[in-house]
Amino acid sequence: MKGNIRQNSKFIFMFTFLFCLFITVCVVIGLFALAKYTKNDEYMVSLNFKKAVIEQEDITYTVNTETKKIIVQIAEQYEGKIQYKIGEDGIWTDYNGEFELEKSENIYAKLVFSDGEGPTTIKQIGDIIQGANVVINAQNMVVKSRIINAIRWCK
Repeated sequence: MKGNIRQNSKFIFMFTFLFCLFITVCVVIGLFALAKYTKNDEYMVSLNFKKAVIEQEDITYTVNTETKKIIVQIAEQYEGKIQYKIGEDGIWTDYNGEFELEKSENIYAKLVFSDGEGPTTIKQIGDIIQGANVVINAQNMVVKSRIINAIRWCK
């Protein structure tokens, strides 16, 4: 009976000790978590976040069918100065409005601020100046006496 009471006492002591330790750790963590919100500092820092990335969707292009040149526009809805270059080896140029390309190239664009610059955005302009490609699928067509029977094809 005495051994049983001793085991119960040890169990109660360990349980109480672990419970108190858990409560102490929770209180300390809570104090640290609240400390960053309640600390008054004489030096206030304000952070001004800027949109520093030009999105690919903001670089658009059209084809002038008469001159066969590509006209590129970059949306000017940003705070910083927009710079672009044509091709990987091009020279960074300030964007002052739409510009033309003679052939398909990659356009690199970035925002430049007085305190730094944003990441470079790459817009791929594929081969869009070419003749029309016509694909005829004649797999299910049979030609007889210059009449095309497309029964299966029209189903």
